[in-house]
Amino acid sequence: MGAPLAYKIDSIANGYALWFGIGSQEQLNSIAENYPLVTYGANVVYPNKQGELEHKDRVYHNRGVWPGWEAQLMLAGAQHGYDELSEEIWNSCITAAATSLVNKEVVDFTTGEGIHVNHQLWSIAATLSGYYKVLFGMIYDTDGITFEPYVPEWMEGPFYLNNYKYCDATLDLTLTGKGSNVVSITVNGEDVGTSYTLPFGAKGNYKIEIVVAENENEY
Repeated sequence: MGAPLAYKIDSIANGYALWFGIGSQEQLNSIAENYPLVTYGANVVYPNKQGELEHKDRVYHNRGVWPGWEAQLMLAGAQHGYDELSEEIWNSCITAAATSLVNKEVVDFTTGEGIHVNHQLWSIAATLSGYYKVLFGMIYDTDGITFEPYVPEWMEGPFYLNNYKYCDATLDLTLTGKGSNVVSITVNGEDVGTSYTLPFGAKGNYKIEIVVAENENEY
């Protein structure tokens, strides 16, 4: 399109590449293992403009962490088994919201201070997606919802997600344990094994209880 080539990388483009498998497996592994992380999340654009690092009012694409952008890396990590990457970024989303007591658009990656725009919707969506799609591991496709949860070591459960609406169904979810190996799922009191899909078009009330462990043979 005539744009000059820039030797930079950004979190949202790399996140989408990893999420949709755009590239070789070696390239995707490199994204997951080497994307530049900073103290408060994923550096939105790397490398930064060196001449502007000392200016607080110039934190935006430069020296910034954007929850709404880094969430693509988080969700891609969750979907493809890069749990440590996913956990690190979700932790940064939670920290940013807790530090500012509001969902700011951008976080200064050197201080953790939230700046620019209160109640930014894509920052809210990023943090919520961590609860839905990382912790409870909800994966949506044309067949319905499957569950591949991940509970980091630093989080203490059990965890509950009640009155969650999906199609004409209402879900009450309970998640216990730590790790990402599903050892049991019960639906309305019935054991459905370790793999379950809530069907598209489901109706009524569903009480879904999931147990995970670090080792699938732990229970």
